[in-house]
Amino acid sequence: MEEIFREVCSEYGKVFALEVVEGNTAPSFDWEKVRVPVHLMEMPDDFIRNVFRHELGHWFISPKNPDVGVVMAYIGMHAGHLDPWLFANVVADLLVDTALMEVYGEEYLRFLETSVGSRTEGLVGVMGSVYAEHAACIGMETTLPRTADGSKVYRFLKGKGDFYERVLQIARILRNETNTFALPLHFIKHIFVRLGGSGNCDMGDADGTVKLDPQAVAEALIRQGVDPEELFARDDWLSPRTSVGTEGGYSVAEDPVLVEYRKLRMLQAYLEVEAGQGGEDRREMAHAPWSPGDPPEDLDFIRTLSSFGAVVPGVYSLKRVEDDRGRDAGGDRARDCVMVVDCSGSMAGEKFARVREAVYVVARKAVEMGARVGLVPFSSHVSLCHVVEPTRDISRIVDFIARVVPSGGTTVGPALERARNMGLDLHTYLITDGEVSDIGTALMHAVSRRGRLTIFLVAEDIARGNSWVLSAGVKVIQVRPDGLVRKVYEEVGE
Repeated sequence: MEEIFREVCSEYGKVFALEVVEGNTAPSFDWEKVRVPVHLMEMPDDFIRNVFRHELGHWFISPKNPDVGVVMAYIGMHAGHLDPWLFANVVADLLVDTALMEVYGEEYLRFLETSVGSRTEGLVGVMGSVYAEHAACIGMETTLPRTADGSKVYRFLKGKGDFYERVLQIARILRNETNTFALPLHFIKHIFVRLGGSGNCDMGDADGTVKLDPQAVAEALIRQGVDPEELFARDDWLSPRTSVGTEGGYSVAEDPVLVEYRKLRMLQAYLEVEAGQGGEDRREMAHAPWSPGDPPEDLDFIRTLSSFGAVVPGVYSLKRVEDDRGRDAGGDRARDCVMVVDCSGSMAGEKFARVREAVYVVARKAVEMGARVGLVPFSSHVSLCHVVEPTRDISRIVDFIARVVPSGGTTVGPALERARNMGLDLHTYLITDGEVSDIGTALMHAVSRRGRLTIFLVAEDIARGNSWVLSAGVKVIQVRPDGLVRKVYEEVGE
């Protein structure tokens, strides 16, 4: 068996390690080695050879890197798969096997026929049908039967358009199949589970439930350039299934991966706008991450927790630096501020995605300038449990704004009053589209804050519903959603 493995490695032009293990385990590939059960040696040489070709195909064909498997598993989870890793493995297997059919022709097809047999039901039946569809496409005859679901899966597998959108459609088709069906030797894979301690998968609770590590999945989504909100929003079947709960009167996202993804995007937006505004040198001084190998005393533990709410070396970590930014010529600290943020339904979509980033930018920038920052979110009302008094620990602000889902009406008066009660010397930043229901009260509170209120009007134009902002005599910055982050960065810096 070792000699056959070396032959297959030479076909791929890369050397891998082989581990033969006792027991009734299944062949698997973990990016460093191929692991096979000892009883595989009882199979014919051609079968063994094609098992090795299949396993190594995961490196060269699909998923090629762990991030792809992680994202596919996350899509499977959203589509209702009880074992999302099994779903990801199946999609990768289909991509590998159909590609190898074109490379090794009849020999590999016969191997697949042996693995599938005459099954037409369940997941294996669907996979066999996919192979039959591809055999017909490339001009080979096969005994594998076709099924309706297999034809649908094949159409998306080999179709055009965004890869992950096609994976999402496959997840819908396979949802009922992967939850109950036991797979034979050739198809049981765990190639995305054993990732050298990289933390991409938590193997689950004592009851065997497989889980995904939210932070690892969010990082994979970022690296793959996948926006989960955009991906799932385009699917009518999944949109109603988006996990949303209520907390303190607000709708909040209950998907921990989505929350972590939003936090990463907020951090990413801050770093990008700082670099774009000539802040790259300052970031190198004040935002350099603390990494393993740096002196322990260089970790600014307090500032790291204030900025991120967690310490992850090299990612969520800041070095201790001496920095006099944020103080005026007389040495006084920058002015404390409070953000009054419109979380109503009219802010939904891209508008609020940019608002999340803007809130993070204001909070992060203000704290780094030595100021304290507070938060008063509002929609139809102000929920006191989500109000954050001025602080240099922005973790509560970041956590809430990452989870909140815009909904409800827009009553801004009580929010401005609550901000005023935090202190008359605070500067207030109101971020809204201006479409409020209590114009009179809003105008009264805005006028009372002249000189200490800046309104960011996130709107294409000043329509009748939001024209009250011009009567307040305060600073109004009208901005499109895609320009909001840059504008708030500039304003807070001034």
